[in-house]
Amino acid sequence: MRFILEIATPAWSVARNDVARQVLTIPELLPREGCGEGDTAPHYRISYSEVARIPVLSRKPSVYIASGCGMLKQAEQPAGSLMEPGGGVLQTGRQSGPPTLLCSRQGVRNRVMTNRERILAILNYESYDRMPVVHFGFLPKLIERWVSERHLTKEEAVDVWDCSAAEDVITERLGFDCAYHNRFGPNARISPTFEHKVVEDLPDGFRKVQNAYGAIILQKDGAGSIPAEVDHVLKSRKEWEQEFLPRLQYSDDRLNNELVKCSTGMVPFGAGGREYLLRDERDIQLLLHCGSLYGALRDYMGIENLCYLLADDEPLLDEMIEVNADLCYRCALAALESGVKWDIGHFWEDIAFKNGPLVNPSLFRRKVGPHYKRITDLMRKYGIDLVSLDCDGCIDALVPIWLDNGVNVMFPMEVGTWGASIKPWREKYGREVRGVGGMAKRIFGYDYAAVDAEIERLKPLVELGGYIPCPDHRISDDAKWENVQYYCDRMRQVFG
Repeated sequence: MRFILEIATPAWSVARNDVARQVLTIPELLPREGCGEGDTAPHYRISYSEVARIPVLSRKPSVYIASGCGMLKQAEQPAGSLMEPGGGVLQTGRQSGPPTLLCSRQGVRNRVMTNRERILAILNYESYDRMPVVHFGFLPKLIERWVSERHLTKEEAVDVWDCSAAEDVITERLGFDCAYHNRFGPNARISPTFEHKVVEDLPDGFRKVQNAYGAIILQKDGAGSIPAEVDHVLKSRKEWEQEFLPRLQYSDDRLNNELVKCSTGMVPFGAGGREYLLRDERDIQLLLHCGSLYGALRDYMGIENLCYLLADDEPLLDEMIEVNADLCYRCALAALESGVKWDIGHFWEDIAFKNGPLVNPSLFRRKVGPHYKRITDLMRKYGIDLVSLDCDGCIDALVPIWLDNGVNVMFPMEVGTWGASIKPWREKYGREVRGVGGMAKRIFGYDYAAVDAEIERLKPLVELGGYIPCPDHRISDDAKWENVQYYCDRMRQVFG
């Protein structure tokens, strides 16, 4: 029969039916009335983000032609063309494999890309067919609110964490292509961790609680902010040698016991996860998480204590940095030697706030920089040229240190009150600095006009190349479901 597939564009986003996951089973899709004048064929609605799946349909001996109103129509001709989301033309018709992209937005000959290929191409200043729409996850309170507003079911809101199956569902429902932060890494933290226990109940309803890293934090039921740290197990060399040094020794269990997201669920790397990754069948990027060279020590000792340590016991500070960094190196080496093809190296730090770094940049360059270089040099020996780093806050004073030591992708580029942007970094450091992030997520709490204004702000930044817009951290509690959907649709309309 003749049928029409309707692609959800901004004009239809409010009424969108979430049936994207059924796109390959046409009879199960929900029929609608024709949308164009004189258009009487049944319509089937799919998410705009699922256009990438249409090549699977085109393997059938039929043709799909893009009409002017954003429709895809099955035609009677033996050959035809399909409009690719980025404005390219796909050769379709009676063929055994996926269609070929004849001319992309950049005017180059290439096939339709996966999101993995798009992200790597953009960060390498190569041609790509369209901009992937990516995110960095969602805050738990937001997921709870979206359940209360019936955008999600209670079942869909269970176990929502980075790139989990539950998060994948939300990603698709909203219209994102994928999360950028799809990562795997050996455990480069203390192991075993400390017992999580209540140390003291306070009369005002707060509790002093020892967390997994030996920090004593204040907790209170209903409180949603980052808890204050009031004490730490690690205070001096005594605690370092007795409690922490033994927990920072390398063993193969640090790699083999970590879980890999497989098609069948979460599987330990050493019990099937490695074999799954070796098949290299994924269509989104995989980051090799290489740990934290300074932020981890901050978690163990506290930022103030760590700052004072330079004056109180510099040899201890040097030893802590060395031991922690060597563990990160050995974990990265084990993962690289496994044979798995990692796409991007990755570190985590979170060592800055709105006014700048939480560490003296000269100290950071002198004592921590060489350890970054050692690990990034190792990754490049295994063919990994892109290395990203997750650090919140105003990182301007740290960017040149990371660049000089092999880190070349800044993430998530929090806009904040300081107005972070890839532009001044590019003007100062050139094309070596790339970025993922820098989209002010706070606008999701406003309206469509705010979303449009933010996308307009991003246009000249995207034109610089080597940059992928992404909400500048976890999407926060005040985000409106329809605004996030609208953002995804508009990003595709504007950037292809």
